[in-house]
Amino acid sequence: MSDSKIKCAVRGLTPEGLGVALTEQKQRLHVVGAIPGEHVEVDLHGHVDNTPYGLAAGFARMHPEREEPFCSEFSRCMRCPLMPYPESIQRALRMRSVERFFAKISEQSGQEFPELSWTYPEREERWARRIRYQYHVRKEGGVNAGLYRPDRVTLENLDDCAVAVEPLGSVLPELREALSEYSIYGTGQIVVAIDDDPQEEKAVICIRAEDGHFPDKDWFRALTRRDWPVKGILLLDREYRERYRWGKAFYVPMSDAKIGRKKIKSTVGVPIEDGPDVLRPTHQVLESWLKGIAPETRVLELFAGVGIFTSLLHKYVDYVDAVTTPAWAIDDLHENFEKVDKEKVRRTYASMARGLAKPYRKPDLYDLVCAWAPMRGAIGLWPTLKETQAPQLMTSHADLLKCAPDLKRILRVGYRPVQMHAIESEAHRMRCTLLVRWERD
Repeated sequence: MSDSKIKCAVRGLTPEGLGVALTEQKQRLHVVGAIPGEHVEVDLHGHVDNTPYGLAAGFARMHPEREEPFCSEFSRCMRCPLMPYPESIQRALRMRSVERFFAKISEQSGQEFPELSWTYPEREERWARRIRYQYHVRKEGGVNAGLYRPDRVTLENLDDCAVAVEPLGSVLPELREALSEYSIYGTGQIVVAIDDDPQEEKAVICIRAEDGHFPDKDWFRALTRRDWPVKGILLLDREYRERYRWGKAFYVPMSDAKIGRKKIKSTVGVPIEDGPDVLRPTHQVLESWLKGIAPETRVLELFAGVGIFTSLLHKYVDYVDAVTTPAWAIDDLHENFEKVDKEKVRRTYASMARGLAKPYRKPDLYDLVCAWAPMRGAIGLWPTLKETQAPQLMTSHADLLKCAPDLKRILRVGYRPVQMHAIESEAHRMRCTLLVRWERD
């Protein structure tokens, strides 16, 4: 890109928190580290969805509370665009974006939405207890391990992530060194997590090889002999099937999720978007919605995963059909509910993208459908809702500002929202979790 700086005025925000700006020639730009009302000079770095993006390098008009980002990698990584602003400003920007989000959906659908209540988890400056890194073992040699820039193409090497609590950020240099000893090139994802025990100091790591390459057993043994703050490592192949395991590669996503005294456990490879600071208030909100439910209520739970919220439903109703997606979660789901009668909690796998099997799609079979939509959206949910015709529905959406297609489809199926709650998920990146309780018209 050109070294010359471009002057522009920031007018809005994207769902990811990038400033939406117009140049003097009316060209649209995305700006990392600038908010509406500021006039900035931008260094361009690439494109996001065919729109040039860059970093705010100078200010003709600056927000008076703007501060220096606490992360030394802010200008390279660009993954936390709101970091230069105090929490009060970040929250005000999110609230304004969410208000406009629901106003637009209401205008398009003709459906009014109920008032949105909020939970703001208390966090230290390093707040993430689970983070997803990416890696790329290059054909010509060398390894990149870190996070993608906004263009989702440029992978920045990081030695630490200032948002992730220790030791999540500091494992990167050690892991990059280990990956460099493996000569076959390819890409993959690294999921690093610790459970919600405040005394825990060691992480568990899951490496997902997305391009079919995979370390051999000798490489894996060498990796596990390293002296670093890890209590378990799990390696998955391209289809996310377990290949090698070392140590105790399990973590407790949330200690409140229990069957009796037994905690719900998950392999680190299962894609839970949020850590316990978001799961716990989600659990509390859903429990408040379930308290008045009749025990004979028949529940269909979609995207059940390893059973974090199945354990909650199991407390209040006598019959739950827990359908898990993805396939590799089914073993954990069976293990977590091994002492529960299968007629009380039926556990099965189904690809929601292909639709549920016929036994689950009969009208009047369920009184309540619960769907915990992942980041990519509730693929296949609306055909199931149309066929089951359950009078009640509860949904969670991992990214509020990106769930408009899901909400519109649910409205078209014939449901109307009666309660909503939002939880801050990633404070520096605009992401919030949305919970909605629906009733069928």
